[in-house]
Amino acid sequence: MESSPIMQVFEHVLEKHGFQYALFYKVDGEKLTHAGQEHFVKPGTDGANFTKFAAESEKHDFVKGKGAPGRVWETKTFEWTDNVQNLPGDKYARLAVAKELGMFACMSCYYTVGGVFQGVIEFFCNKEREIDDAVAKHVQENDCTK
Repeated sequence: MESSPIMQVFEHVLEKHGFQYALFYKVDGEKLTHAGQEHFVKPGTDGANFTKFAAESEKHDFVKGKGAPGRVWETKTFEWTDNVQNLPGDKYARLAVAKELGMFACMSCYYTVGGVFQGVIEFFCNKEREIDDAVAKHVQENDCTK
């Protein structure tokens, strides 16, 4: 069975760029939602915490400009945070669960198909990771723009 285009992006980016987890926020009217959307844990990674994080992410919708997914939607550019645990709660809605589960680095990229914005993909790392604009730009231009 062939995997979906989103899952192919997840698998490729996690394998090539050292992230452990990815999830997708899809446009739903005037908001982005993770509810019912795909997520992926890199093989060989303990996925229990990431599955819990996905469940928490389903509780949060984002409008343009709010939270990392909303900021990426509004600006149509990527956002990289070396440690989400250092952000204030008003800037990172899932701060409490990120601290509880040991989520650190996050790279958020917009996802388009045929030039049409579909949503935002977030890639996570279970350790702090210095911002790497070259990696983020490469992922945005080569993996998340279809």
